[in-house]
Amino acid sequence: MNGDGEKFNEAEFREKLGAAVESYDRRRAASLCAELIAHLRRRKDIYPKEEAQQTLQLLRKKRFFDLLQQTADAFIQSGQRAPRIRRLYAQSLLDQSHMTAAINELKSLAADTTDDAKENAEACGLIGRAYKQLYVETADHALARNQENLALAVKAYNDVYQRNRNLHLWPGINVVALLRRAARDGVTLPDFPQPLEKAGELARAIQAVVKELDDEQRADTWSLGTVAEACVALDQPDQALVWLARYVRSEYADAFELTGTLRQFKEVWGLEPTSPILSLLQAELLKRQGGSVPVDLSRLTEQSQRLPDVKEVLEKVFGEDSFVSLLWYQKGL
Repeated sequence: MNGDGEKFNEAEFREKLGAAVESYDRRRAASLCAELIAHLRRRKDIYPKEEAQQTLQLLRKKRFFDLLQQTADAFIQSGQRAPRIRRLYAQSLLDQSHMTAAINELKSLAADTTDDAKENAEACGLIGRAYKQLYVETADHALARNQENLALAVKAYNDVYQRNRNLHLWPGINVVALLRRAARDGVTLPDFPQPLEKAGELARAIQAVVKELDDEQRADTWSLGTVAEACVALDQPDQALVWLARYVRSEYADAFELTGTLRQFKEVWGLEPTSPILSLLQAELLKRQGGSVPVDLSRLTEQSQRLPDVKEVLEKVFGEDSFVSLLWYQKGL
């Protein structure tokens, strides 16, 4: 029962939305979100924080970013301004390329969370992501303003990483990726006069941390994806595939996570379209149906021929069951 006497079962609503999202019933999901937004406009008390966060995460999970933006905005306007709600709102803006609005919201969130180390790190890291996205989406990397975007991205990520090098691994690997990208693009970063050497040093440090976590059975989904990137930085493609195979099989790797990882390997690392890493990620995205996978028809035969090589690497560690998605992808090709 909310403040105006209207009955609204938050858990029941979330269950209905979850069913719509998991079945990719976008029309049903949009209808439910519209009902929730209308309810929020009438509601007198504040919507429960945990229920609000879980509702938004359901929408993010399958990349319904427009619905995520509308619903998060309604939560905020109704008084539910928890840092995680605002962060998810900012992420919806980023993933729709509303960059100015996203950066402004993230800077405000960072200023408001100085006493919340976790949310402050997330907000500052996402500021890095915003400037990274601005850099990679601008064709001319010689533009001074775009080189500034790259420098701002590296600084934002590195500031978060240096706060806790054993905990903030995802900002750290982004520093590695962007240093490699700077070297490839011929962009000078005054704070990193030797970008390749520094990238290698950081990649080895991150790899060591994740291996220790893995030995202690404490490596989570994000750690697995992070160490796969570290292996790419250290020119260990087979090891990258092994870690990545575990990443895509983990419980929390869904369309949102896989799309972000695929984008990172394509746009920042610059992997070739025929890379087995890209083939693996594309296959898993296709299985989840919610991923958007652009396919270059001229590369299909070439990718198909490369898949048996990937299969051999993965079978050594995981056996035939772990390669089902790639066999499925090859069949599709």
